[in-house]
Amino acid sequence: MVVAKRCSRCKHSFYCSRRCQIKDWSNHKRLCQVIADRQSGDQEMKISHKLCMDQTANNRIQSDKEVNNSKDSHFTQTFSAFADNERTEKHSESNDNDAAKFVNITVMSNKKKHKLNVNITLSSTQMWDNIAAKIHVPAEQLKMIHKGHKIDKDDIHRVMAEKAVFQAIGMESLNEEGLDPDNISYIMRKMSTDRNTAISALRLKGDVIDAILYLGNR
Repeated sequence: MVVAKRCSRCKHSFYCSRRCQIKDWSNHKRLCQVIADRQSGDQEMKISHKLCMDQTANNRIQSDKEVNNSKDSHFTQTFSAFADNERTEKHSESNDNDAAKFVNITVMSNKKKHKLNVNITLSSTQMWDNIAAKIHVPAEQLKMIHKGHKIDKDDIHRVMAEKAVFQAIGMESLNEEGLDPDNISYIMRKMSTDRNTAISALRLKGDVIDAILYLGNR
């Protein structure tokens, strides 16, 4: 039985014996070299192709990661902006609620009923002066009664409530139309008098000096 011998280099040529292979080597050497180089090139091509495929796959994975990261970043930024906006709106609503603390009250004064909307976040003095201005009674002359008890400006916060009813005592302010408020205030300070008296004297005499002299001679 004859066993064929195969060229161990190129793996393509077969011989009947080792001697036959040696005898043919001078002719086969050039072809064997080419075949071997081709196999090496094919192998390198396969390796190169595999590396290229691996690199492409890695690039695709990296690209997918970047896209996902970009989506996550965009979602995070969008959610953060939405959350900030929601917090801002809630904060703004809270501030509006804090600023808008008003109550509706009724004040009876000089046979008139006044329906007032009072801002209770003001100081006691500001609240008192606002009520006096709205019912046309000088603040320094104003007296208030609530549920049968006399109150002053220091008590106003304690008793102020929705639908509260007050009785105001004090002469209604005279009409100041056509008069200079600074002149009225000057006469009040100079003569230590109330606003209505200063208005009456100024309207009667028409001049600050004459009004002061008039009040001084009374």
